[in-house]
Amino acid sequence: MRFAELRAGLLLLSVFVSGCVSVEEMAARDAAIEPVTEIRLPQGDGPFPAVVVLHNCAGLDGSGRDVPLGWADFLVANGYAVALTDSFRPRNRFGGVCTAPGPQWVRPMIRGEDAHKGRRALQANPKVDRNRIAVMGGSNGGVATLAAVNRQWIEQGGWLRAGEAQFRAAIPFYPECGIGYGDWVVQRGLGGVRPSGTFESVAPMLILIGSADDWTPAPICETMAGQASGAPVSIKVYPGAHHSFDNPTLPRALHNPRATNINRPGAGATVGYDPAAYVDSKAQVLRFLGEHMRR
Repeated sequence: MRFAELRAGLLLLSVFVSGCVSVEEMAARDAAIEPVTEIRLPQGDGPFPAVVVLHNCAGLDGSGRDVPLGWADFLVANGYAVALTDSFRPRNRFGGVCTAPGPQWVRPMIRGEDAHKGRRALQANPKVDRNRIAVMGGSNGGVATLAAVNRQWIEQGGWLRAGEAQFRAAIPFYPECGIGYGDWVVQRGLGGVRPSGTFESVAPMLILIGSADDWTPAPICETMAGQASGAPVSIKVYPGAHHSFDNPTLPRALHNPRATNINRPGAGATVGYDPAAYVDSKAQVLRFLGEHMRR
């Protein structure tokens, strides 16, 4: 089976996957399966503000799990409850999907809904302030973060039930902005990536990304932020930083020729730790959450 084309910015377009299961059938199966959410709490009685942390393409059992787990530890240490929502293992994506063909990825809309299920799990916990919950994630988790706060997808999916409080803030790390989200439409072709429309966010959003990212390039995210509507969307681009700049287990630059990359098909992608960007991103996360999660 060959994965030949990627259209309309979706990673999941193809006719069949292994076992002759269509992409639509796989998506339907995925949508019927519930994610698993683990809640971690700071010491004390609460109620605590909280963050749904969404894993990257490695999942919570793959090589990149140290990143979401590290952010969870950091947030708990700073007084935030955390929901670690696993979208992959319940759907048999063990080890992640970083090098898998696009049709095997869990659709962004499904991961966006998973984020709201993580929010709901937090809101059911008596030690959590149900009105002060944010969402964040990196790479594939950044895509899920964008999906979770896109107004059109929230309304289309019915993700916000009557009486529920919406996310107060969103922080996607190096997300793929070059795919469609609601009214934000992206076309790909020989002329490159051509976006139109606007991304309408229901929550203030801060995008953190590196200028040297060749997996999810920063320029399209800068365009998205500049054309956003709804709640304010800001972006910080770290000079010279690669994808996964917040993963201290990586060297400064490591090329993975097998990485599935819609921006450089067949060429793989570069990841790398950037200490300065990582330190600053921690400060940015605490600043942004503090600003938008006040009582």
